[in-house]
Amino acid sequence: LEKRKVVEHNSLITSIAKMDKTPLKMFELAVSCIDTEEPPKDHTVYLSKAELFAFFKVDDSNKHTRFKQAVENMQKQAFFKIKEKKEHGFEFEN
Repeated sequence: LEKRKVVEHNSLITSIAKMDKTPLKMFELAVSCIDTEEPPKDHTVYLSKAELFAFFKVDDSNKHTRFKQAVENMQKQAFFKIKEKKEHGFEFEN
């Protein structure tokens, strides 16, 4: 994560602040994979299990259960409302 360029927006930081520690770190790792010069056209970020396990320094005995639960928590906790400026005000998209 130290070697990657991470770009955050204040509203995004506010949105993810309520996540638990492990899902939040997983989210930060995924965000760090985004190339800001050429973001993915399909809005999909791919993160390998090997990279995830190496980042958290876990071994085979505990990684499956721990990360399955963390991914489920992240999916439940990660809810974003994106504000887009329109001609006459703002439009929100979930």
